[in-house]
Amino acid sequence: AARRTLPNLSYTVGDFIATYSSPAKRGKFDAIATSFFVDTAANVYEYVAIMKHLLRSSPEGSVWINVGPIQWHPCALLRPTVDEFRDILTASGFELLKWEVSTEAVGYRHPDDAGTMDPSSPPRKTRCESYRPLRFVAVKKCDGYEDEPLPLHMAIDYCEYLGRLAWGK
Repeated sequence: AARRTLPNLSYTVGDFIATYSSPAKRGKFDAIATSFFVDTAANVYEYVAIMKHLLRSSPEGSVWINVGPIQWHPCALLRPTVDEFRDILTASGFELLKWEVSTEAVGYRHPDDAGTMDPSSPPRKTRCESYRPLRFVAVKKCDGYEDEPLPLHMAIDYCEYLGRLAWGK
């Protein structure tokens, strides 16, 4: 009987940029799933460049699947709107198969956190903490230049330059 190869699944806790920007990680993944991730970026252009670096180039495309809020970290250099973030992804060579911002708020810690408390029961608290999740499926398009990519360190330098430019520095 033929031995079946199972897909490789991994996760890492740590600094995303330090862990995944190395040349050895280039093209290592067919698919990447992120949750509560995008808005943790100090510079979202860096995250997008590294995701493109990590995904394998193929005619079928490699997939980035995401779900989570876009509520930028206080240290974020840029805080693009959802529409601006979509434009960043497409300008970076991703084709968006799905792009959806939920119309319904989701509570961070408890269903009551979304502010949709049942009026017949007493409220747990007076503050509401919720988000409307952004869900997307993005495919890395094979652009024909993958044999000679811009070195990632140069792409990151450029991303940092864009961040400084945006802040007028």
